[in-house]
Amino acid sequence: MVERTFIFYPDWLNFIERISNEKDKLDLYDIIASYGCHGEYSNKNPMMTAVFESLIKPKIDIAQGRYEEKITMGKNYGRKKIVDDNMVK
Repeated sequence: MVERTFIFYPDWLNFIERISNEKDKLDLYDIIASYGCHGEYSNKNPMMTAVFESLIKPKIDIAQGRYEEKITMGKNYGRKKIVDDNMVK
């Protein structure tokens, strides 16, 4: 499982605070955190999973894609190495 980070947007919090059922709130938090940190989530609450997949998952995926693109670009650009990796101890 790959560890990663993600941004939790304030509009997500505003939406979640309006959910009256505490179990649904916790399930949605769990889905967001699991997917944001590990790239996986459970479908134990189909209603909250649907909310997540339609409103939140796309933003996490876009941000993750941009991050991975920047990492790849960094490998191809930037300052040239002046020290051989094998010489560093």
